[in-house]
Amino acid sequence: MSDSVPPFTITFPFDENTGTVFFAVLAVLALSFAVYGILQMPTTANRNRDWKQQGIEILFVFLIPVWICLMGFVIWTLISLAASFPDYSEGDDLRWHALALVGLMTSLAGLIGTPFVFLRAQTTERHTVATEQGLITDRITKAVEQIGAVKTVIKDDKSSTLPNIEVRIGGLYALENIAQQNLEVHIQIMDILCAYVRENLSNKIDNKPGELSTMTDTSPLPKAGERLLPDDVSVVFKIISRRSKPQKKKEESRLNSEGQRYVFDFSTCNFIHYRLWWLSFDNCRFWYCDFSGATFFRNEIQNSDFMAANFSSTTFNSVKAENTKFHIVATDDLEIEHTSFLGCQFFKFDFAPTRISNDTQFDGSQFSSEWNVVTALTDEQKETALGIGNFDPTDGHIPKHWTTVEATNNKVDDYWREWQKTNGSQPK
Repeated sequence: MSDSVPPFTITFPFDENTGTVFFAVLAVLALSFAVYGILQMPTTANRNRDWKQQGIEILFVFLIPVWICLMGFVIWTLISLAASFPDYSEGDDLRWHALALVGLMTSLAGLIGTPFVFLRAQTTERHTVATEQGLITDRITKAVEQIGAVKTVIKDDKSSTLPNIEVRIGGLYALENIAQQNLEVHIQIMDILCAYVRENLSNKIDNKPGELSTMTDTSPLPKAGERLLPDDVSVVFKIISRRSKPQKKKEESRLNSEGQRYVFDFSTCNFIHYRLWWLSFDNCRFWYCDFSGATFFRNEIQNSDFMAANFSSTTFNSVKAENTKFHIVATDDLEIEHTSFLGCQFFKFDFAPTRISNDTQFDGSQFSSEWNVVTALTDEQKETALGIGNFDPTDGHIPKHWTTVEATNNKVDDYWREWQKTNGSQPK
């Protein structure tokens, strides 16, 4: 007699009716997720929606299958009750049937009215959002009017118009508060602040691309590094430096046509002889800015660009710069002390007239061969950096890892980053 193998069976810990309800609930949830996934396809409209509106829509999506099931159940039950109505002689059964019929009809009316309740809630939410947007616009408009405030000063029977610094600072802080509370206008407010700095520190230049900026203002200046930033401009830099994590995340998600994140544009500004102490510059653009005679002290500079800037007689002291570009800059009498350049680029940066302290670090930085770098840096500084181009070996020690690739080669930047990975200095 052969042994028979018992059939494979699965036993659920509930009866048939409970199992039907269980699988019906699973089907409803699956349908809800499918509908939600279709509605959440990546579009610009979905990315810009408010989280409250998204929450209401998510709730509505999950309730749609439930509503359909309930409607079907109530209608099917009503039809069943109508088809099996008892005889008039059966008093109790007739009364219970009538009560059930009234209850089901009331439920059906409530279910029919549910979508209209949701539509009303949606309309109210849109109206509320529109009102809030209007209030935000009004607040921004008022703050912008404040940062342009002026006052009339009479001296020696002569009247002159001067910036009203107190009112302007109040307007700047108002813009900061609006940007913190409403991330959807954060980028626009940062644009306003950058424009404010450019307007009030205008370099007044009319130079061709590639030319260094030159000031036309010949008014007497304090000694180098002794000129303090205007109070209102100083407030702008403080506001930008203390942005919150959600604000920075908003900037990272704002990409331009080239896939680059938002940049604070301070191009063509005049920083001549200014004392730029303890300021942080993150993702800033300083194209054609004039820093001659300025002093940088204890600054943190990250992911910024100083293309065609003027650093004549400028001092860098205890500065930490990371992944920053210094291209085609003027460096006459530039002094660099106790400073760290991590993963920075120095193209057409003339080191001949530059004084560099031995403890200045250039870890993971990149130099081009057009300018005097071999004799300006110590052997230790050159070992931690990368030279690109045809360097003259008679000028001094050239590390073996320096490449002879021309600085104009399109693959230079890729080569540089590959080398950075090998020594652990790859910028973020």
